[in-house]
Amino acid sequence: MPPRGESLPLYGAAAEDLDAQDDDRSPFREDDDVEASDACLWTLRGFSTVTAFAGLLVVVVNAIEIYEFQETPQIYAIRAYAIVFGFMILAAEVNWPRLFLEYFRFLDVWAIKGLFILFVAVLTIDTKVSNDYGTLQLATALAVGLLGFIYLCLGLMCVKSCRDMRKATLSKERERRAAEAAKARARSDVAFATESDDPRRASSSVPSDDSSRSPARPTWLDEENDVLGVK
Repeated sequence: MPPRGESLPLYGAAAEDLDAQDDDRSPFREDDDVEASDACLWTLRGFSTVTAFAGLLVVVVNAIEIYEFQETPQIYAIRAYAIVFGFMILAAEVNWPRLFLEYFRFLDVWAIKGLFILFVAVLTIDTKVSNDYGTLQLATALAVGLLGFIYLCLGLMCVKSCRDMRKATLSKERERRAAEAAKARARSDVAFATESDDPRRASSSVPSDDSSRSPARPTWLDEENDVLGVK
């Protein structure tokens, strides 16, 4: 038996499952663990991360445009809107703050999010051919537009619903394995407590070092052998 306070691990259970009840995990950590355990979910998380960086790039490119070049007030307004929308894309992808999607629910619908990202890509396109940053702005707009188009296609194919169902299934499986691990831990603690309370039972459960000793025979067999003269 393991020392007091420790328990036998559940056969086939992962280490993180055994510590699930003791570890106070945040929602971010739990989502990361669930998504990392599935290739499809991990791919979608990677795509979301790329989109978040694209939103940050939109902010940087439009901020450079405002700072470096003299534009008309209308162009300044467009760049300012692009910066705000870039921050919205970034916040939607990282889901921070946690209540952001509660107020901007349209960004939680992938098809609408794809159209929104396409609109931001159009705002990011350079309006001056002679601009030194025109190539960077054009490349940013094309990359963001491609990501928006992919989001639009994924939304039309209901990939988000499939992802949510898959995450729910994996989360329930992790909870089930954690519950089984907790039950195994409780059974181990009960067994240890029982042996600790009954020293005679504990000593009888310890195997003897003398492997040559034959198993105990019934007394009636010894008496019969004595009568027959058999050793």
